[in-house]
Order: sequence, then structure tokens, then C-alpha cells
Amino acid sequence: MKNVGRKTANEVKELLGNIREFIESFPDEQSVEEAVTQFYTKSLNDLRIPAEAQEGIHEQESVLGHFPLFAAINAYFEGLDGEERAIINGLFIIHEGQSPRDRDEVAAELGLSSERVRQKRNTLVNIISNYFATYHTLGFVDKCPYNYQMCRIHEEINSQEGTNFNLNFVNWVLASVFDEVTLFGDIVKTITGRNSNNLFLCLVPTDLCQYFDFNAFINDIQARLTEKRINEEKINLRNLIDSHLKTQFCEDEMPAIEIACRSILFLHFPVEVDFGQVIFKPNARKNNPIIVEEILRAAGHPMTLEEIYDEFIYQYPERYTEMNSFRGNISNNPNIIPIGRSSTYTLAEWESDEHRGGSIRGIVADFLSQQEPTIASVPAIVEYVCKFRPSTDEKNILSNLSLERNGTFSFFYRNGERYIGLSSGEYPREFFPTESSAKTASANSIWYPKVLAFIDGNGRFPSSSGADDEEKQLYRFWLKQERLYANGELDFHAGALLERIASNYGHISSNKIGISWEQFYERVKNAFETKDFSEMDDDTGKWLARSLREYQYHKDSMPDSKRESIEHIISFISGNEQCTR
Repeated sequence: MKNVGRKTANEVKELLGNIREFIESFPDEQSVEEAVTQFYTKSLNDLRIPAEAQEGIHEQESVLGHFPLFAAINAYFEGLDGEERAIINGLFIIHEGQSPRDRDEVAAELGLSSERVRQKRNTLVNIISNYFATYHTLGFVDKCPYNYQMCRIHEEINSQEGTNFNLNFVNWVLASVFDEVTLFGDIVKTITGRNSNNLFLCLVPTDLCQYFDFNAFINDIQARLTEKRINEEKINLRNLIDSHLKTQFCEDEMPAIEIACRSILFLHFPVEVDFGQVIFKPNARKNNPIIVEEILRAAGHPMTLEEIYDEFIYQYPERYTEMNSFRGNISNNPNIIPIGRSSTYTLAEWESDEHRGGSIRGIVADFLSQQEPTIASVPAIVEYVCKFRPSTDEKNILSNLSLERNGTFSFFYRNGERYIGLSSGEYPREFFPTESSAKTASANSIWYPKVLAFIDGNGRFPSSSGADDEEKQLYRFWLKQERLYANGELDFHAGALLERIASNYGHISSNKIGISWEQFYERVKNAFETKDFSEMDDDTGKWLARSLREYQYHKDSMPDSKRESIEHIISFISGNEQCTR
């Protein structure tokens, strides 16, 4: 060996001797594999878990059937000392019922300034997040074994793993460890803030974030909760969800999105969800003038002061007030006027030609009955109702009509604009009823007319080959409608219109459905029966491939006659060598 002196040579010889001795210590190949496996297998020491806690963690793993992630983290925290332990125990809100200490107290104990402690605290949040991630990178956990939706998972974890962590901390850990979940909320403010009672961290499946704006949904609920509300308010959950979708075509993901939204509402907001309605409780007290107006409306006729006062005391005995003071309450409501000097009161709208009595529903029903056909856009309805109810708005009107139990009104969309009609009326096909969801009805009312206009203008159905973006959108929409129709999942109104388009324009479509499905089937069946495949052109071949694929993935949801027809073809294929080739 060049440039190796006597001293170095001895060191090299010693090294080679050690290597030989190490190699000869393995008597066979199995012992080598065991040594390699042991070298690459990570232990709890790599997670900096105290030795005295490791046996208990292994025992929990055998009982639970998965690695006790939170028991290990708890042991890691207990093994810390110095600044990290003081900051985590004093300024991190991670345990149930924990009250954080004053930062100045912790700073005094550590001999640091309060600002320096704040900086170290925020930096420690990132350090701890990275530490949580090592449980996955080192192979201790793979897929999330904890069910975090629609349940207070921290309670189950605390019971099974002997910890006392709060829900925000559990969600922080899960989002740091597992890629399949995404966290929403400010970690620093929630975990370390002294005034974080109204802050929370929530989890959602990561794969749903491309379809739905969960952050906007959370902000929407928070904004609604801050609005003054003297009566219980109900909002349709599906409508709330539709307003925050990132894409129009995600019906397959909608059940999972709804579960995620219900979980957020259940775990983090003081609302209830009942029969698809999100119920917002009153957060403000009704004043007496409003209560008097409600009493008059409920009665439906003028009432004397004594009658109003007796009803008021009956409904709100805890608000006892003198008669004279109560009279003053009535005069503070501009919607109530006295009749002469008889101490009788009525609603102003009942006593003038400009206003009319009755309910908002009655006003709308009368307005629609004057239309031909008996349907009108929401803005037109709102404008008319506000002539008689100046204090109302679109939100109240729609809520009032949607809660009407006799089915007097039906909701439609035309060209994406919302319409309301009488349920007894019949309307042109361009009005799409809200059958499954408002989002679907709105989209159909926009895209079906566009498809028809394209067919009439171009003499063909939209295509994806060499087309511009608008035509590609039409093509994808039509393709999806055909799939929904084939699976029996298309709304009734849209299905009827699709059948009509297929019937009127099927002769120019290369992708026929409905009436032409039977024609394709007869063509394929005759080809197999006669063993003459000359009629098996490209269109027929594409139809056959599409039908076989549909049978493979959607057999259980197909109509019986259609499924039996495809199975008949499959029996031909399995016994025909020429078709196989």
C-alpha cells in the first residue's frame, strides 16, 4: 500500500484483523441476516422513550393490536427535563382540564425574558410536530388506527392507553403522523394560547380536500354563530355543503364529505343536525315589542291591551311587568298601531291598502297563481313580498317556504337561477326541480341547454378529441349523465330529458343510449349466434367494451333485464375462440 508508513501499517493490520474477527463471528448465513435485521430495526430508544417505560408500551401494543402512539408520546414527555419540560408542562394546553401558567412565571423560573420564552415556545411547537412524524418515518405506525370522525376519540385513547390528552392535542398528533388526515386550525394559538377556549383543531380526510373547501365551511359556521338570533334557525346541511364545493362533479365523494362536515359540527360547534337540518339555537333574548308582534300574528286578529298582556304573562311569567310599562313596550314597535282610543292594537299591515294580512306563504301563493305558468324567479318573489313585508328578506322568505308542510311549493332551477312554483303546476322542461340537491339541479339547468344548443349548432354530440375547453366540458358532462342514467342514479327530470335527446338526436350520436342500447345488443347477439362478425364495427365494439366494463363494476345496481342481456353475451364470449382473439 503506497504512502503507508510503519506506524500506519500496524494500524491497518489491526483494522483488518478486527474485520476478520467480526466476519468469523457469524457461523452461517442466518446469523448474518439476523444481525442485519437487528441493525436496521428501530427500537424505542430511537424515539427517546425512557427505558423504564418501554416494557409497558410493548405490553400495550400486544393488547391493542397496534402501536400505542399516545402512550409512547406521554412517556417521551415524562422523560424530558430542563427548558423543554418546563415550557411544555407550563405553557402547552394538551391535557384535559389543564389551565396554562402565566408566561412571566415560567420565564422567571428559567431565568429568561418573557419574550424569549414565547419564542422558544413557538419554536418547540415545530420541533414537537417533527418528533411526532418520526413515529411514521421510523416505521412504528403506518395507517391511522384511530377512528377520529363522529366520536370523541381522545376519551377512548385516554382510557385504552392510560393518558389524559385533550382532543386538540390528539388531532395535532394524528395530522403530524399520518398523511391521510389533514388538520384545520392554528396550532400555536390553540395549543399554547391562554384564551383558546373558542379555538379548535379538527381533522378531515386528506383526499376530500381537493373537492371541498373545509376552511370556508368552518368560517361559514363560525360567522353564522356570531349573528344575533332570537329564534331557532334551521339551515339545510346539503345546501351548506354545496356552497363550498370546489368542483361540480363529485357526487361519488358526497357521502364522505357529508360525514366529515357532520363530524366537524358534532365535535366543535354548539349546533345540532337533525334530518339533514343544521339547527342554530337562539343566542339573543327577544324584547317585549317583538313578543307582542308575535302574539298578534299568532292570533291573526286585533287584540285589546288586556288580552295581549294576559297572553304575554302566560308565555313569559318570568318577565312580569306593570301594565303601564307594557303599554309603552307596544308603542315602541312601529309594526303595531292602536285602533282609536279603545286600547285595541293591530298590525299596521292589516289596516292599510298598501299592506295585506295573511302569511308570507299566502302572499307568495297568490303571486304565483297570477303568473302563467305559475312559477317565478326568487328575486321577483322577494321583490313582491317585500312590498307587504318591508322588514323581511330573501333568507327569511325561502326558509318560510321550505318549511311549508303541505307541499304547496316546489323549487326549481333554470339556467342556474332559482325559481319557485306551485306544486300543482306543470312547467316547461327547462325548469329543473331540486330532486337530489340544489347543486345538481343548478348544474343540470345550465349544462343541458348548452348540450342541446351545441347539438343544434354543430349537428353532432360534443367530443373530447381536438375540441376546445368548452366542448370538452360539455363532453364530460354528457358522459357523466349517461353513466348516471345507466346506473339508475340520474334525477327523474334529467333522465326524461336525456331520453328525449337520445330519441331525437340518437341518429347522429356515436355513443347511443336508451332506445339504441337494444339495437346494439341485438347486433352483437346476432353476430355471436350466426358467427358472422362483419357487423361488429368500431361503434359496436366500443359499446360491447363499455357494457362489459359497466357489468364488471356496477352489476348489482343494473336493471335485471340489462344485466341478463350482458350475461347472455358473456356466455357467448366464453365459448367463442374467434371473439377471444
